[in-house]
Amino acid sequence: MEPLNDNNLALIEDFLNGQLLPGEAEKVQKRMENDAEFREEVEWMSDLKQLSEKKKAFEVLGTFQEIHQKHKKERRRVRLLAALLVMAVLILVLFILLKPEDTGQQPDETSPNSGSASEVESGPAIDTATLQEIPETNEAKPEKQPAEKPASPPIAAKSGSNVQWDQYVSYKSGIQTLGDESTLGEIKALMDEGKRKAALPLLEKYLGSLTEDEEDFDLRLEAGKIYLKEEKNYEKAAFHFKKVAEGDVILRYKMEAQFYLACVRLAQGQPSEAKKLLQSVAGQSIEPWKSQAERLLEAI
Repeated sequence: MEPLNDNNLALIEDFLNGQLLPGEAEKVQKRMENDAEFREEVEWMSDLKQLSEKKKAFEVLGTFQEIHQKHKKERRRVRLLAALLVMAVLILVLFILLKPEDTGQQPDETSPNSGSASEVESGPAIDTATLQEIPETNEAKPEKQPAEKPASPPIAAKSGSNVQWDQYVSYKSGIQTLGDESTLGEIKALMDEGKRKAALPLLEKYLGSLTEDEEDFDLRLEAGKIYLKEEKNYEKAAFHFKKVAEGDVILRYKMEAQFYLACVRLAQGQPSEAKKLLQSVAGQSIEPWKSQAERLLEAI
């Protein structure tokens, strides 16, 4: 009976996720028939996986409910606006129908100095001597020079440094890992408490001790995000993200790593490099990275 180790746990996870070749899957099944402890471990991890999927299903259901409520409010608002528009049209039609017809008689227009009978009737007579004493006010005034318009400031072109990429950097909580819990306990505790800078040296030590077969992509992504957002060490951040993007991992990890690598390029003032990475992510159907990549592309 072969003892259980990290490689066995990784093998079980790939078996449950359907990522093994047919020949490898058959070997796992035969081993389950002959190794009771191995079979119990597979069953335990299968139950854990089902619980995790149920939890995700409830989270998706909650999201759908939020979207439904939001759309319900939007529909109410649209109906209200439509009702107000109909009322406005009705009021306009009534105003046009009830407007009195024009008789075509225009009132006599008289100049201020004409002295007509209608003007005398409408107000007191003005003494002509008084009019002669009033100084003329239509003297030529110095022409005002048009004020010079201030020069419009040049429109700044969009650049990677102006894009708010940091709002897209979010940390994961409750990360599951196949590593030694005694080694990772302190790291997880610090990260859950938000003390990510304090956890970074321990995290680097742990990642440096792993071989290629023992790679922990979840924690490597977290290390890259800490370097990117907290430390502003873009070279270190790019190293970790490229390690995941170029590794032998599932597509979800690759898209996440490429998205954050694009954020690094934006922080370094390299929008053209960022665009290439974001276009690659937006071309896939992996969410939420596809939607976030499309929003960043619009902002660049």
